[in-house]
Amino acid sequence: MSVERVSKECAAMTVKVIRAKGSDVCPSGSYALYEHPNCNGSVEGRVVIADESIAKNFGEIGDRGFSDTATCVVNKTKRTLELFQHPDLKGECLKVPPGGPYDLRELKNERGACLNDDVSSTRIGDVPSQGLINQFRNSGYQVFGGKVDKETGNAEGASGMFGAFANVGYVATGGKIAGKDQQAEQVAAAEKAAAAKAAAREVLYEVRIITAKDDWAGTDADVFCQFARGDRKSGWTKLDKPNYNDFEKGDDDTYSVYAPGDFGDPKHIEFKVENKDDMWLLQWVTVKPWGHGSRGPVWHCPLLNDTKVWMHTKNLAPGEGAGGLTVGAQVSLFLAPGESAVKGEPNPDAERYGRAVVGAWKHPG
Repeated sequence: MSVERVSKECAAMTVKVIRAKGSDVCPSGSYALYEHPNCNGSVEGRVVIADESIAKNFGEIGDRGFSDTATCVVNKTKRTLELFQHPDLKGECLKVPPGGPYDLRELKNERGACLNDDVSSTRIGDVPSQGLINQFRNSGYQVFGGKVDKETGNAEGASGMFGAFANVGYVATGGKIAGKDQQAEQVAAAEKAAAAKAAAREVLYEVRIITAKDDWAGTDADVFCQFARGDRKSGWTKLDKPNYNDFEKGDDDTYSVYAPGDFGDPKHIEFKVENKDDMWLLQWVTVKPWGHGSRGPVWHCPLLNDTKVWMHTKNLAPGEGAGGLTVGAQVSLFLAPGESAVKGEPNPDAERYGRAVVGAWKHPG
């Protein structure tokens, strides 16, 4: 488990932000929210562990990078854990019975809404009814391909890519798998197998990039891209199409970028340019899982609603870099849901760059 952590004591409430992986880091009587799927999978990531409600934003408990990135939850209290989309116990609410690990991207509340990984506050609720426990366990299990015998109530065991992970959650919530014992060793083994499978499976994304039409907007430099989530990086990918002159003025092209299977949804997209004394004017970026068409999630960069971004490996002469924000050879851009701007959406990049963001303009859509 980790050494880096932030702790805060407030009356009876204990909240810890640590770096760790696995469901065993959550003690009895507490709950844990994990930054990445599968209890952070094979790589240590941030975990919020608490034994009471957190009514305010997670960003105010000492680790701002955790806010809104809770993808997996383990509930080792004896009560229902209520997860809220927004701070101060507002927005959509998902009620989670004891047990887990649960993948929040696969679960819906009674209104049919899914929180994905948008969790900003929590509340310890009432003792859950057995009906809630059974419904939550069985519906979640079946999402991952598991089957439950209607007469005995025993699971037949899930198979496929997420089978081992599904079995972990089913056993941890009191379910029984036919022909298997309920020992902690079995749960730990299944959890380890699930994390290994997820880490080995790569996820492919489509990254649409528009180069501006301004003078000198195109570049001959090499352009690289990667995704970021908290302090995890997917690894740099060179954006290069064979027999094609990439990133010319006015280009609108789509590239393939991979991320590890246990990475979770990307929160930032990062670019760097190198190997050439040159400059490049980035106008627009969207990201979506490969092959989902119009049905899957899509993200955009809110900063690009307000300004284009100049990346450069050269010393800029007077007048160069006009018409956009100059950032040097590397930039990290926040990703927000949707293919275009949404009123009131978060835009931490605008706050970070402040007055440097000049000249509002409309992207081409």
